[in-house]
Amino acid sequence: MRLAVDIGGSYLRYKALNSKTKGKISIKNLDIIGFLKGLIEKHKVNKIAVSFAGQVKNSKIISAPNINLKNIDLEKELGVEVILRNDLYCAAIAEAHFFKSNNIVAIYSGTGLGCGAVLDGKPILSDAIYGCEIGHIGYKEAPFRCGCSKNNCLELYASGSGIEKWVEFYNLDNSDLCYLYEIKHKIAEEYLEALSFAVGVAIAIFNPEIVVLGGGIVKRCDFVLNEVRKRAKRYAMPSAFDDLRIEKTQIENGSLEGAKLLLK
Repeated sequence: MRLAVDIGGSYLRYKALNSKTKGKISIKNLDIIGFLKGLIEKHKVNKIAVSFAGQVKNSKIISAPNINLKNIDLEKELGVEVILRNDLYCAAIAEAHFFKSNNIVAIYSGTGLGCGAVLDGKPILSDAIYGCEIGHIGYKEAPFRCGCSKNNCLELYASGSGIEKWVEFYNLDNSDLCYLYEIKHKIAEEYLEALSFAVGVAIAIFNPEIVVLGGGIVKRCDFVLNEVRKRAKRYAMPSAFDDLRIEKTQIENGSLEGAKLLLK
């Protein structure tokens, strides 16, 4: 059996090819390697594709701002053939497949903030450990630090982990962005502006035909798409928007679907 796995900042999801085997489990206090070994043994897996929310190289996990794994060679640990890619690399190829686009950027705002791109029909930066890390571009200083140790990352403003830090800072009791937007709290305004800045930066660098927004926050909060469509125009050349589409993902889990595509 071949198995696709997405290890995100909050959940591990898996789905087998040509089988109904699938699942989702919180990574909080989870022995991720032990869990994967159990899946491999139980389902007689001989090949696995892993989407990982962090820095990877070949079959080795280097580090991750929001996951407690680093310097692990998955192929050696798991004892089967492993294809390992960054989660937004996987999401980008899934979105390109769905939208039938050769020039597309995926920006996902969930636990973290990530970016992946397919240009001229090819996913970029498969061998670049720290490439496309839009969440860790310097933006403006915060009174706390990101998982990468900096205190000025975009991720501190445009991600779930960032929102939770701000909610604690302001001593609020609800970290749901939809609620914060409804009560017009500045956390929501900062989030929308930071995400729009991220989209503008991606447009300025890659000049895609489509930018796809995804991740748990974007999926939950319908207002995000229209707000970003309006605001992003301040952060790139106006002409770059002439034929550009900014869309919301239609895929349940782009990173997992991208991992499945790596197995085909």
